[in-house]
Amino acid sequence: TLSVTYTAPLPAPTVVLSTASSSVTGAFTVNAVFSQSVTGVALNDFIVTNGVASTLSGSGATYSILVTPTAAGAVTVSVPANAATNATGGANTASNLLTATYTPLDTTPPSVALTTPASNVSAPFVVTATFNETVTGVALNDFTLTNGVASSLSGSGTTYSVTITPTANGAVTVAMPAGAAAD
Repeated sequence: TLSVTYTAPLPAPTVVLSTASSSVTGAFTVNAVFSQSVTGVALNDFIVTNGVASTLSGSGATYSILVTPTAAGAVTVSVPANAATNATGGANTASNLLTATYTPLDTTPPSVALTTPASNVSAPFVVTATFNETVTGVALNDFTLTNGVASSLSGSGTTYSVTITPTANGAVTVAMPAGAAAD
């Protein structure tokens, strides 16, 4: 008499990729959750565009990797079919395509050029502040003056104007210190 033990194959494991946010400003964690315990998961099983995968961790049905974006824009991550197997040798199906949008943090402060049409004046005059990028938070008290008073601030985006009224004969200086406006 011949006796064999039959073990029915398990269904193919599925895998779902997720991350905490679809908008990122730096490296982010991608979680891979399989529908059942699997083996054979390797870092190079994660297909990443516009980024680099590192730091694979996990076991069983749950794994994670760290993805570091390489350029601003869409970063995609997927796991192809046949990357891992279950207890009966069944290979996984392909994962969803995870997309995160990478927007690098702006670490360069805005610069400003202060100009006026004339260098000799006999009445109130307008100073134009032109920034190299859009800024917010410009206020009258951001202008540092000697021998003058600032009023009538207007503008938005990259260009602001302020009226300067001299308080006495002599040089009038207008400056805007670093950090006065935010980008």
